Amino acid sequence: MRSLIERAGAFLMGAGILLLGGWIAAAETTSRADVPLWPVRVFAAMFIIGGAMFAASRWLLPRARRELPPESGHAALVKPEPPPFEVELYTGKMPDSGDWITRHYVRIKNPPGHPECWVRVSLIDIEPEPRHRSPYSPRPAYPYHLPTKGGADGTGGAIVQAGREESWFVGDTATGDDGKMHLFEFNVTRGAHLSWQLDPDEDLRFTYVITCLAGAAGERAFTIRVYSEDGETILVRREGS
Repeated sequence: MRSLIERAGAFLMGAGILLLGGWIAAAETTSRADVPLWPVRVFAAMFIIGGAMFAASRWLLPRARRELPPESGHAALVKPEPPPFEVELYTGKMPDSGDWITRHYVRIKNPPGHPECWVRVSLIDIEPEPRHRSPYSPRPAYPYHLPTKGGADGTGGAIVQAGREESWFVGDTATGDDGKMHLFEFNVTRGAHLSWQLDPDEDLRFTYVITCLAGAAGERAFTIRVYSEDGETILVRREGS
């Protein structure tokens, strides 16, 4: 709205100046008696009205918005409260991989009495970016929607009814026979299942957002920290509420 009023005001000011200039040019080539004076009043009014609109848009409207009480204005745009989900990390093993690979999942519980929600879990940032990225591997793209534990595509999410829970696959970690630590599939970009080697002194934080696509509204963020204390074992811990 502000930009529209501002543009209209500038247009009226500019049009008034141009038309007045045209009137003056016509007056110089015509006898004074043949030149009507009413256009001057019209052009001046256009300039004054345009200037008032421009000034109101630039200074008066923003000031009025700043002086609105907290309950006024855009109250309808206030974000709803984060859903009261219980968020829990847990691990599992990949079939036929022995103890080498550890699978990590996030379990989301919808408490009894809370409306059902169509939930999507998305990775929105990794800070800092992992050091060891293959030269042929793309950089991680965001948001990356986690697949469910059952393997369903994460874009569509999953329904979590009141008093029920659902799990999403976060990624795999492993330490090889050579002692090097690795992360697998914490992000999938353009079809590439990304993997990184983790240095003993690296400390990565993966930020996720739980979004209710339908049903109960709201969003909730949490962070997973990936690091090592002994340089051999990868620790995956949830941070935040």
